[in-house]
Amino acid sequence: MELVTIFVNEHAEGLYAVRYNSGEKDEFERLFDEWDDTSFVMSYFLLNKQYLKHPFFDNYSLESLVSKVHRESTEIREMALHTNGNSIIRLFRPLETKQKVFSLQTHLQRAKASIKEPALFPRPLLRLYGLRMDDTTFIITGGAIKITRQMDEHPDTKAALGKMELVRNWLESTGNTTFDDLKYCYGES
Repeated sequence: MELVTIFVNEHAEGLYAVRYNSGEKDEFERLFDEWDDTSFVMSYFLLNKQYLKHPFFDNYSLESLVSKVHRESTEIREMALHTNGNSIIRLFRPLETKQKVFSLQTHLQRAKASIKEPALFPRPLLRLYGLRMDDTTFIITGGAIKITRQMDEHPDTKAALGKMELVRNWLESTGNTTFDDLKYCYGES
């Protein structure tokens, strides 16, 4: 397992992603490749059609869901790549719904990112999941097309929860639990 920089400034602040196995794509690249692949997204919805029986999906055809995923994928990637260290906190929010802001002293806090423009993207489906090192640094551990209300209601979002814990445990075992630790390993020499 290793961390890959997606974008960071000269102080090592920014966005990282996990590469779980050598030679594989990091999670940021893997997710956007999948979400941009029409065949993958169509297959995903066909394999998960039992979840699409919820009233939320009544007004969507399979083709419109695929289109929705592509539009969201483009938008969330642009948001992620065009943010900077100081504004990255606006992209992410705490994973726990009841918590509206990140705790000041908590490192490796679970986080999620999705589009926050309800007028243009009502009830977005795509999520990036990760860990917050501090207000200017996040690590993407995975993501999902979220088609259930709660994460524990679908195998993919359950797996995303498991990945967050796996990465948190790995970071703790390697002594990388704060931004200063990360900066030492990946930032300034």
